[in-house]
Amino acid sequence: MIACNANGCDTILKTQYISITVVQALPLVEGFQSLPFLPNNWVMYNPDNDNAWQRSASTGGYGTSTNCAYYNNYSVDVTGTRDAMYTPKYDFSGLTNATLTFDVAYARYDATYSDTLAVYISTDCGATFTQVYLKGGTTLATAPDNTTTNFIPTNSQWRTETVSLNSYLGEPDVMLSFENRSWYGQYLFV
Repeated sequence: MIACNANGCDTILKTQYISITVVQALPLVEGFQSLPFLPNNWVMYNPDNDNAWQRSASTGGYGTSTNCAYYNNYSVDVTGTRDAMYTPKYDFSGLTNATLTFDVAYARYDATYSDTLAVYISTDCGATFTQVYLKGGTTLATAPDNTTTNFIPTNSQWRTETVSLNSYLGEPDVMLSFENRSWYGQYLFV
């Protein structure tokens, strides 16, 4: 970008600052089975450029797959950070019902160190987001506290979450954000 006025010109270069994506067809079905991670048209939000969402190639929801997304809150102390995965844009204008369903697995480290998962929705290309889901600690947990090693869920330590998105019917540009709120707790799987 070059900006000029009576006092001269100034130049600034920003790499990958603006992304243009097309509206994707529904339904959104993503199990993170294939590479690359994140899938095409998804965006990683990692403002501190530290720990980030990753792809697990060893576990998946209810054991019906071998992959999922996870966030390592256990081995990396990024307490207080928020990192997200943004979906592509979707068109809700022709829908009569809109529901988000996803599987989650999580065990707190203990009562002091536990993490949170928030899901947000945006109808303005990510300029603003509205929270539609928030669970942390024992409310998010699908397994007992685990202080001895990193948590890897068994097939029965998953839960399916369902969130109504009917308030957004008619919106032509909808995107979702899955945000990890770290408190140096345990692995979080989606």
